[in-house]
Amino acid sequence: MAAAEHCLTPLEIIGEVIAARCGPSRVLVIGAPELAEVIAAAGHEVLDVKDYARATVVAVGNDFDLTYERLTAAARAARRGALLVTPNVDPRLPLEGGEFLPGCGAIVAAVAAAAGVSPVVVGKPEPPLFRMALDRMGLAPGAAAMVGDSVPSDIRGARAVGMTTVFYAPTGGAPAGEADVVVGSFAELARLAGVA
Repeated sequence: MAAAEHCLTPLEIIGEVIAARCGPSRVLVIGAPELAEVIAAAGHEVLDVKDYARATVVAVGNDFDLTYERLTAAARAARRGALLVTPNVDPRLPLEGGEFLPGCGAIVAAVAAAAGVSPVVVGKPEPPLFRMALDRMGLAPGAAAMVGDSVPSDIRGARAVGMTTVFYAPTGGAPAGEADVVVGSFAELARLAGVA
């Protein structure tokens, strides 16, 4: 059902979206090394935190090494006029066993609040990401599925364009009637997709 070549993430297109909106940019990246890599691969200059004042774009993703210095640099750059861009606004990353990590949305909310700006959301729940994925795969919405852990961004976003939805709920408690299918583990998802 879903091989890696049949998946598209906001991380994969964020560099393209920045280029389309702003042209080649100087980007302060607050996020994992993979975020900086895809932005650089799209032709943008990735700045060091100490160079935040030169940023024309601030890209905020999940940052497992977040420091107050990095958070401050992002907020200051956005306050100075750099466009604030994020892959998503999910507040939590759910983990199996009922635990979670603060998500990208929690980090970008802090930057946005301190800077007094609103972020541009590259990914879900915005329809363009879903439509771009469908176009790249040459599929109609009814022939594809969105697997996600957030009802507001993953499930409702996919439903808005007519895709089948699979809600990942490792702790149970999936809202009734929101998703077409609910799975409790990645093993269950793999079995359902026929890849286990």
